[in-house]
Amino acid sequence: MRKLLLIFLFAITAMKCEKEQLEEEMGLLKDYTGTLDGCGFLIELDNGNRLEPVSNQSGVTFENNRRVMVKYRVKQTYSICMAGQGAEIVSLRYL
Repeated sequence: MRKLLLIFLFAITAMKCEKEQLEEEMGLLKDYTGTLDGCGFLIELDNGNRLEPVSNQSGVTFENNRRVMVKYRVKQTYSICMAGQGAEIVSLRYL
């Protein structure tokens, strides 16, 4: 029983680490303030997905309609906007 519990805990930890890996993609910063309820800036990735920044550790100020290279970590969060996947922005560079 103890071995089974340890294996289960290890599997959960491994899955959590996988979800928190950094990803890096190109996209477009769009300001949805006033367009979609509860939304501010979203990052429309080139693959069609949207990111909703839940924290911005990059220190870069967002500018509307600018192409960016973004490094982020997916975060499971709840928001009023619900137009994109929650993401912790680790670095953001304008192209």
